[in-house]
Amino acid sequence: MTTPDLSSLTAKHVQIVDNPTNPTKKYYPNTLAKYVTNNSGGNLGNVPADAEKNTIVTIKMNGSNLTPDANRVVDLGTVISSHQSLGSYYTKTETDSAISTAVANASHLKRSIVQSLPTASNADENTIYMILANDGATGDLYDEYILANNALEKIGSTRTDLTGYAQTSDLPTKLSDLTDDLMTSYAKASSVSAVSGSDSVRVAIGKLEKALDGKQASGSYASAVHTHTKSEITDFPNLATVATSGAYSDLTGKPTNVSSFTNDMNYLSFVEIAD
Repeated sequence: MTTPDLSSLTAKHVQIVDNPTNPTKKYYPNTLAKYVTNNSGGNLGNVPADAEKNTIVTIKMNGSNLTPDANRVVDLGTVISSHQSLGSYYTKTETDSAISTAVANASHLKRSIVQSLPTASNADENTIYMILANDGATGDLYDEYILANNALEKIGSTRTDLTGYAQTSDLPTKLSDLTDDLMTSYAKASSVSAVSGSDSVRVAIGKLEKALDGKQASGSYASAVHTHTKSEITDFPNLATVATSGAYSDLTGKPTNVSSFTNDMNYLSFVEIAD
């Protein structure tokens, strides 16, 4: 290797840097101080006597120190080979080529319009075959077939049948457009029972009508007068006989002695007769 001509290099061109491993000495980056010679064969001038050559202190790979050989050489090719063979890695060109090949070989479902269906042995499993439908319908309508279980099976049609579907213009927009069927098949309940949350509206109304039977004149909301017999009142109290007969003889606890009464009118209770 030809030694570069550094004869024109002066001290102001050389940056003196502290040596991190030996603070007492300095070195010149990118310059092997004392070991670089000019064309005349002499040492580079303006180099302090305590300067040392530029030294690589440590080389690491994957966090581990690499040890130079006796000639202070680290063969990175040997080191890399000892850690992991590069033979199993793709270059960028090889990677791009492998991706392109994989995509090209992948199954891609496609459609094909045909005049007649191929035989199963000649059919492509990744193709949907579309053949013009012969059902008298207007428009370009196709039946769709695909190879399945070694046979061409019909899987659908391009026909869209909207029969039975309502259009926006068919939908009612006012209550007057609707049929009031709330009370259709309405019937009054046959017996009195409580209304439950699961009852429909007409069932609940039927129960309420039955509960109101006989309690109010039909179509009238004025106060109504009606009578009941004692037997019709289920919670009628038990009254003493005297309450309904009014006979003194039916009265219990009657006083039998005059002394039982209070003389609040001051009637004479005795009379003294002189001799």
